[in-house]
Amino acid sequence: SRASGNLYTLCTTSQNITVEDALVKETQPAPQADPENRIQLEVWDNAYQLTRALLIALPIALLFFLAYYYGRRLFTKPPAPAPIIPPWEVALSRLDRLGILAQDASQLEDYFDECTEILRWYLGSRYGFDGLESTTQELLAELEQRARYDDILPGIVSLLAEVDLVKFAGSEPTWDQCDLAYDKTRKIVLTTRPREEFTLSETALQKGSRS
Repeated sequence: SRASGNLYTLCTTSQNITVEDALVKETQPAPQADPENRIQLEVWDNAYQLTRALLIALPIALLFFLAYYYGRRLFTKPPAPAPIIPPWEVALSRLDRLGILAQDASQLEDYFDECTEILRWYLGSRYGFDGLESTTQELLAELEQRARYDDILPGIVSLLAEVDLVKFAGSEPTWDQCDLAYDKTRKIVLTTRPREEFTLSETALQKGSRS
């Protein structure tokens, strides 16, 4: 009986066996102890074939996968990059959507906060710094170094001062304060746009009026 449970028949040469009477009183040497059991080793053909097949198939499958992966990247055109929306267009779009909040008097504080957040985000995106995480002094210092529109800097300074006054006073902003913040923010965005934007928009308006 093998370790796998299979039964095998073993044929040997003929051997003579002498069977003596167990009752004969003769001095016989003490029987020797049986040898220790030894682990039976055998080759499992099925497991051997399966392991061999896996060792051959895995590298081949890996090669096919790498060829498919790099081949697809080589012959597939990359998707067109998403168009980058200029920050002034994003800011103007957010200001247009902000008009919905102005219809509800209970949301004046949210309206005011959103307007100032749009202003800070726009200035940071327009001039290349983090406007949302900057304090008012840090924001003004960045603008003095980066902005070239000296005529609009006083308006930004006064607007940020009014915003800080309303925020730190702990009172709810009024309609007039909200409208003033909205109008000044929109004016800042329109004024600080690149010169090309003015040229394109004026050209489009002239063509429209002529047609």
